[in-house]
Amino acid sequence: MKTPQIPFHKTPLSLLAALSLTVSGGAMAQSMTDLGTLGGTTSQAYGVSADGSTIVGISTTAASLSRAFSYSNGTMTDLGTLGGTVSWAFAASRDGSVIVGLSRLSGSFNSIAFKYSNGVMTSLGVEAAFGSSTSTAYGVSADGSVIVGDYIVTGFSNRAFKWQNGVLTNLGNLGGTGITQALGVSADGSLIVGTSTLTGTSSGSTAFSYSNGTMTSLGTLGGTTSTARAVSADNLVIVGTSTLSGSTNNIAFKYSNGVMTSLGTLGGTTSQANAVSADGSVIVGVSRLSGSTNNIAFKYSNGVMTSLGTLGGTTSTARGVSADGLVIVGESTTANNQNHAFVYGSYANGSLVSVNNTYSSIAANGFQLHAILNAQNTLLAIGLNSDCTVYGANNVCVTAGGRYTNVSSPTASQAAGNIQVGYRFDPSFRAGAFLDQGISNTNPNNYSVKNSSPLAGLFAVYSPSGTNSGLQVKASMAYSSDVVNISRTTLANTEAGQGTAAMTTQGGQLETAYGFAMGNRWLASPFAGIKSTQVSRDSYTETVGATFPITYNAVNQSATTAFGGARVMGYVTPKVSVGASVGVEQDLSSNISNNSGSIYYLGSYSLAAPVIRQTRTVVAANADYWIEKNQRLSFNAYYNQQSLNTTDGITAMLNYTIGL
Repeated sequence: MKTPQIPFHKTPLSLLAALSLTVSGGAMAQSMTDLGTLGGTTSQAYGVSADGSTIVGISTTAASLSRAFSYSNGTMTDLGTLGGTVSWAFAASRDGSVIVGLSRLSGSFNSIAFKYSNGVMTSLGVEAAFGSSTSTAYGVSADGSVIVGDYIVTGFSNRAFKWQNGVLTNLGNLGGTGITQALGVSADGSLIVGTSTLTGTSSGSTAFSYSNGTMTSLGTLGGTTSTARAVSADNLVIVGTSTLSGSTNNIAFKYSNGVMTSLGTLGGTTSQANAVSADGSVIVGVSRLSGSTNNIAFKYSNGVMTSLGTLGGTTSTARGVSADGLVIVGESTTANNQNHAFVYGSYANGSLVSVNNTYSSIAANGFQLHAILNAQNTLLAIGLNSDCTVYGANNVCVTAGGRYTNVSSPTASQAAGNIQVGYRFDPSFRAGAFLDQGISNTNPNNYSVKNSSPLAGLFAVYSPSGTNSGLQVKASMAYSSDVVNISRTTLANTEAGQGTAAMTTQGGQLETAYGFAMGNRWLASPFAGIKSTQVSRDSYTETVGATFPITYNAVNQSATTAFGGARVMGYVTPKVSVGASVGVEQDLSSNISNNSGSIYYLGSYSLAAPVIRQTRTVVAANADYWIEKNQRLSFNAYYNQQSLNTTDGITAMLNYTIGL
């Protein structure tokens, strides 16, 4: 049976998805979407619908059985079998509604071609029509009405077939007795291409085209064999490989207007054409270099074959080309001999872009974003605890000072200035506002926060005793909106795309506490409360530095959190007071968006959101020096565990407070 081929009539997204998911040896650090498995350890994609909505292939199950799958809307579905234990899916129609492949029958090792539609796998009936014990469906037209493949007859000889609207047709052959295979079908189903043995031969097959019930030999380039692999959307250009006169080496060909033309090589002895653009003007494939056995991807246009190079390794292969011929996809070895998918833009700088490393750079940026989110959540927590507690004869309190916050892994820090203003309406009730303005930031390498606006908020405190003893109820809210400049992490063979996004931070908090006197100088206050927080980075598209710009969907982190703990405060001298608190936060609900978006010409991607640490410890300490009765110099330190990346954060504040 023929080794399954990736269907070359697919769009670049389809081809790229298939390529990126069949990389061997774990070379793929990240992918557009981790398809996972059907419970087993491996999976491979062989094709995708032309609209990119459905990926098809094979995956192992928990019972180590190989099963055909479809992957759509984030879900991998086992397509089942025709009664046996094994099935494979090779191709899908334009919208993914029809999937084709092979499946074993019950109690048999024989595989039968199937069509899968509306949740049901159906045998194409090749065995009944042609008396075959084995058959395979390799390709399907855009609307799913035409399916092509081959079946095996006695003597293990392959025969090509066409299935159209329930009717099976043996495509016949070119007169020979050996193998005939249908390897591809045009989008409209009117033209089928493949290879067949000629009259009087049992080996050495020749490329054919089949339309209107007639199989036509495309001939060779003078040799004894040829194979047609793909056909342009307008059905006018067929591409494949053929041997030359007196040689067994295959050379890429273009067949048009009844003439087969050699595309030549990159100086070596062999070449192969794998795909062709919609109008037939651009052909891509692989060729050996002069004096080398290494295969290198090529683009053929305007009569010239051009090497596309590699991703640092020794080999590469072009598998597919976009309809307009501007984008080429394939795979290449890297300098450390890993196999990576690539994309090549003909209108760009003429170099290969590593798909694998591009996905890895997206993941790296996402990890850095988590540090930014941690820093914003820490800033929000400090802001929601704002208060002004020293009042003078005019019932006014003013606090001004500075803040430094640092979160780790990766590091994000900020120096800021802050001011709090409160008014005491009566001894039991005070309220006020605060501003916290970032001055300078040290962020992960690919993020730059503009500090264009402060975190602003309001607070109100009800204390019947007018002191820290007894009941206290405090409500607060905060909001900020800033701008972040983001550059993509640059890895080998990737682009340095840049963009700008808005960052919004907001939250509200309600807290109750009750102060108990411990002697004349100390007070203990157990506290409890609830808060709602949200930090969002808006969606954006790279506008600078990328031929294949990435659009990033918005990332939103939100949580409803209960918290509780206890504070102790008191005077160590008449002018020095100290305090400390220990608390625990517990998310009642929390969520963070996947790192998702789309890449120009390549399609969508989605990387899983990080695990949120839902239970976190918060520790605080302060020391105050009372300059006068209504003037205070305060140092405050905070430690809090972060919700993302299981990291920690610290904040230090130095403030001057005066009561007026």
